[in-house]
Amino acid sequence: MFLQPPLVNNPAVATQLLSRANGRAGEPFSFSFGAECAQCLANVSSALALSGSDTDRVLKLVCLLTDIRDYAAFNEAYLLAFPDQATRPARVCFAVKALPMGARVEIDATAFI
Repeated sequence: MFLQPPLVNNPAVATQLLSRANGRAGEPFSFSFGAECAQCLANVSSALALSGSDTDRVLKLVCLLTDIRDYAAFNEAYLLAFPDQATRPARVCFAVKALPMGARVEIDATAFI
């Protein structure tokens, strides 16, 4: 299920070759950090599908965490979403001071169409 928070930006933008998709967990954030990560990754998958792509075609993820101490928990959700090391996308993670609507994680994906 795609839990889309109210946004001022488009969750997916496609060109002839690439798709950009953004995922947030939606509101409320009453679940665990791991569950928030899993929902965020599911939303990325749904947004990619809207633009004609999928998680198997992701080239790179930019991941924002509000607490770098959650890095291990994020990795657990990431490995579940991308279990095949051969096709696992490149990734960067940054700790940020805050995210909109109290989110603890946000993911931006770039994928082939």
